[in-house]
Amino acid sequence: MSVRRGTTGAFTLVELLVVIAIISVLAAILLPVFAQARQKAYGAQCVSNLRQIGLAITMYAQDNDDRLMPGHYRATPLPDNNSHYAGWAGPVNVYAKSPRLFRCPTDATPDGTLDGEPAYALTYFFNIELCAEHAPDGLPLAAINSPDRTVTVAENTALAGVSSDLVRLQDPDESDSRLANKFTATGEGHDRHQGGRNFLLADGHVRRIRPEAVSTVTGDEANPVPALPPDQLPPGVLATFAYH
Repeated sequence: MSVRRGTTGAFTLVELLVVIAIISVLAAILLPVFAQARQKAYGAQCVSNLRQIGLAITMYAQDNDDRLMPGHYRATPLPDNNSHYAGWAGPVNVYAKSPRLFRCPTDATPDGTLDGEPAYALTYFFNIELCAEHAPDGLPLAAINSPDRTVTVAENTALAGVSSDLVRLQDPDESDSRLANKFTATGEGHDRHQGGRNFLLADGHVRRIRPEAVSTVTGDEANPVPALPPDQLPPGVLATFAYH
């Protein structure tokens, strides 16, 4: 009589090691792919944010004689607080109606409070050449010679992470939103979105551009060198902070 032994179907040690090795190889291949896909999704959301901000800026201009926001300086002080200072993002949010649009998904800055009021992270800054002392009553849209090459709104200079200001976006008269006409330090922010940053241009479209391909104000505060006019941009420079 023969006895038939049952089989348990268990893996041998060699088989387990082979399976572990295969899983490790697959993880090494797929994790960077997943990370890249996530970054692309963040970039697409940032582009969408800026497009909607651009639409809100257009709506603001249509209600204000085709002029942009005055920015951080007004020739006539605000009636409520007798201040000459006013931000750009608060007036725009009147039309955008969503403080979340003003934060890039790569920006981990937590929301908070200012003077006891809710304050939201603001990743983007407005081109100061289009407002403030350059146009205290708001720059007419017709004054922008090349809207397709003139920066309106850009991402701030810091790398992905905690990098933005807190702004009372629910307040049309806020004075906290940032204005700038250059990047504060070479090398910062280049890889926020796969080697570049997103820029809202004055014609309403959004482009991902490396910062070195944008003409900015250079020099120091005592001796600033203006950004190049749009019609004088050299090859490889795609946009400028100058509007004429």
